[in-house]
Amino acid sequence: YMIFTNQMPLLSKIGLILSELIFLIIIYFLWFKAEEIAGIITRHLDIENKVAKEVEYDLLFQTLLALAGVIIITISLPDFIRYIFEILSVAHISMFKETPRFMSKIAEILLGLFLVYRAQKISHLIFKQERNSNGI
Repeated sequence: YMIFTNQMPLLSKIGLILSELIFLIIIYFLWFKAEEIAGIITRHLDIENKVAKEVEYDLLFQTLLALAGVIIITISLPDFIRYIFEILSVAHISMFKETPRFMSKIAEILLGLFLVYRAQKISHLIFKQERNSNGI
């Protein structure tokens, strides 16, 4: 409805379509390329026979952190692109008022990327501190 109405500027329509396409592409990769994505997320797991070995908590935690990052990126990236096109379509916009919202959207994406690419280091840091506090 929003695309075919004349009440929405053309640039906002383009942003809406582009953000929805990116969302659909992300969903496509999560659905049909799940094995490759899982291989990338769990590249640090050096397990030959996954069924025979016990799952260690730090490895599970790493995977959960990376998965949380993927979910944050999946939700935030299309919303960020839609927001950019909305800003560009408004003739007189106060960037002073929009800066906090813009920065928060960038922070969401950076947090997702950080969780995906640094899950192993975060997990090792947390479990190292836990082992040290338990005297292990």
